[in-house]
Amino acid sequence: MNFKQQKLIKIIACILISYIPPSLLYAESPSPVWYRYYDTNGVATISSSISQNHIRRGYDVLDRRMQILRHVPAFNAKKSQYNAQYNIVQSKQKEADQRLKQAYTSSKTAELKKQEALQTIKAQINYQQYQAKDIYQDQLSLGREEQEYIRQGKSVPATLKVRLKENQNSIDRSKASILNLQNDYRETQLKYDRIISRLKLME
Repeated sequence: MNFKQQKLIKIIACILISYIPPSLLYAESPSPVWYRYYDTNGVATISSSISQNHIRRGYDVLDRRMQILRHVPAFNAKKSQYNAQYNIVQSKQKEADQRLKQAYTSSKTAELKKQEALQTIKAQINYQQYQAKDIYQDQLSLGREEQEYIRQGKSVPATLKVRLKENQNSIDRSKASILNLQNDYRETQLKYDRIISRLKLME
């Protein structure tokens, strides 16, 4: 290779280097050295450490050649609080999901448990309704007996009055129990529907 060829190669190399971005030329040392923020008047302040003003206003992270490595936005208290609350909610949801997986394994298992629970409550409702119907029939019979005494102008025996009152109390208790069981049925159904829906999302 003669002198002219060597000179030509050097010229081409210099031209190529001038087109290479500085960030690539100094890729071996991208660590931040300076931190710059601008005040309300637009005046830049540069330091080797991050101050409260940097955080409050947002700042640029610079390398040795004062090239921007990245920009850190100004601290937003409301956004930070929202993110913290969101993270707490997400963490609690993950814990709840984990407990659901351990308790039910899958949505199919939860569906089976739902049907078992509802059938148990339904059986209790049927039993209470049967008992209430039995007591109600007895009450009708006692009521007719009471009306017969009244029709004949006789005083109603104290024992009959006691039985009528006890039967009425039993009927009232049965009605309240049936109402509670019906509410329990609906709440159990809703609870398992939510569990199944959540498990399906995780599957």
